[in-house]
Amino acid sequence: MKRILILTADVGFGHISAANAIREALETRHGHACQVEVVNPLQSQAAPRLMRHNARDYDRLVRRWPRVYGLAYNATNRRFTNSLVNQAYTSLLQAALRRLLVTGAPDLVITTYPYYQSPLAAICRELPAPPRILTVVTDFVTVHRAWFHAGADFCCVPTADAARRAVSYGFDPHNIRITGIPVHPDIGRIRAAKQDVRRALGWRTDLPTLLVMGSKRVDRLPGLLQQINAARLPLQLGVVCGGDEALYRVLNQMTWTRPVHIYGFSNDVPRLMHAADWVMSKAGGLTTAEALACGRPLLFIGTIPGQERGNAEYVVRHDAGVMVETGAETVRLLRHWTGLGDAEPRRLAVEARRLGRPHAAHDIAAQAWTMLEHAGNTFAPNGVTVQMTTHADVGLHKLRRGQTRLPAMTVRRSVGRGTTNNHE
Repeated sequence: MKRILILTADVGFGHISAANAIREALETRHGHACQVEVVNPLQSQAAPRLMRHNARDYDRLVRRWPRVYGLAYNATNRRFTNSLVNQAYTSLLQAALRRLLVTGAPDLVITTYPYYQSPLAAICRELPAPPRILTVVTDFVTVHRAWFHAGADFCCVPTADAARRAVSYGFDPHNIRITGIPVHPDIGRIRAAKQDVRRALGWRTDLPTLLVMGSKRVDRLPGLLQQINAARLPLQLGVVCGGDEALYRVLNQMTWTRPVHIYGFSNDVPRLMHAADWVMSKAGGLTTAEALACGRPLLFIGTIPGQERGNAEYVVRHDAGVMVETGAETVRLLRHWTGLGDAEPRRLAVEARRLGRPHAAHDIAAQAWTMLEHAGNTFAPNGVTVQMTTHADVGLHKLRRGQTRLPAMTVRRSVGRGTTNNHE
């Protein structure tokens, strides 16, 4: 029985959602042969109290002072300052992580949060039989250098852009695989037609539908929804509040001119996305990956500097979504889309599906199992096969040691294959 420990964090919903998606894929593929545990060390009693406040502090920072967050992101994305941050995390989290490794004795540790790698590497140097370490990156393009630590044995990244960045930061190109961001496997399992999903949810089947993903990290959302409501556009709204109770109360007190379906929190986001025509959200890695996996174009709102800006620009560059800055701009866009007879939105949906990777969690699970089966051996002696996923069906290429660029991609145009919780 292989023991797999997945480390995550509640700094944004995405890290936890990615961890759960990987666990689901591992248990589906190898449930008879593995024991998988998902743990958030930041909430461990062995972690310092200040670390246990990380989620609350992160929410406050990105909502109230996004520019300050952007400055901090850029300041720590330098070799020297990143080293200092890693040293701090090693000092603060080594006790909590050592307890997990010693008591659980995992064969493999998967981390969906970057700052566990440094303390893990320090602990593994002391263990007689250390576990392998697999890092899973949850941002598309502007990936912080903290994700790429020399102590990790292997790294799964979402895009070729992220792979290039990993190599530029000094990560061994032989130990990189492009998989996409892991979304819950349920996204790939839903086969019902959009109209049938709407009927099952009790939604109107005759109106274009916008799904709005809210949370405590999305600022000014009530005002934006009021503007959409006042415009009396021919559409219906689904709104997921992401556990934000204040937002849920405010929206339920509004007088709506259009059909609206409000959810305080939902574990059924895959079905909601499949029922929608478009998804409006911040540019968090997981929500973005889920919408693309469903083939749904994105309207990005409230994008913060740093990783979210890169996520949004990646999607916009590939013509699978748009960024909107104001409520008036959002209303103009929705009025344009609802008056086009589906032509432009359908084109965006095709491109979204090309970018989507609904089976990324299974690809990562396969990589994890390869590491377990070949512990102690080189995973790809002739250069790791890098699976290009910027479109759904592309050639396989090799990224060899010393290269700072991936080879040019040969793309065969084809529509790709088209999971859950409220995340960013």
